[in-house]
Amino acid sequence: MSIKRWLSLTAVVVAMLALATACSSSDDKEPTATATAASAQPQTVTVTATEFGIESSMTEFHVGTPYHFVVTNSGQAPHEVMLMQPMETGMMSMTEMDKMAVAVVEEDDLGAGQTYEFDLTFDHPYAAGELEFACHIPGHYESGMHTAVTVQ
Repeated sequence: MSIKRWLSLTAVVVAMLALATACSSSDDKEPTATATAASAQPQTVTVTATEFGIESSMTEFHVGTPYHFVVTNSGQAPHEVMLMQPMETGMMSMTEMDKMAVAVVEEDDLGAGQTYEFDLTFDHPYAAGELEFACHIPGHYESGMHTAVTVQ
């Protein structure tokens, strides 16, 4: 190999090493999608139970987005708020319903005037009509304590 060719090859290798070092600088890296999602602040959702209804500040949610739910009982009677598929009370036991629910705020945690908070990130979509906030204390659901939600 001639000296001229060897010098050219050496210059190319040195340039490539310099470029690789510059590209790997941790200060210049963009955050990855995973890092960005993991560090995202949850969106706050307020859910209010009354006699006899459930209102939510949001009814459309997105898969992978973190949410912070603040559930308040503004009524005089105890309530529960379950996030689950629609069904009438009495079709199955409360234990079975709790197991199939996406989230549950128990009656013991939501007496008159009480607030309960929880975090949730949906891991798959639910079409309109497949999921709702509901109170399944006997007579409450039938009195209108349910609100449909969608997860896209």
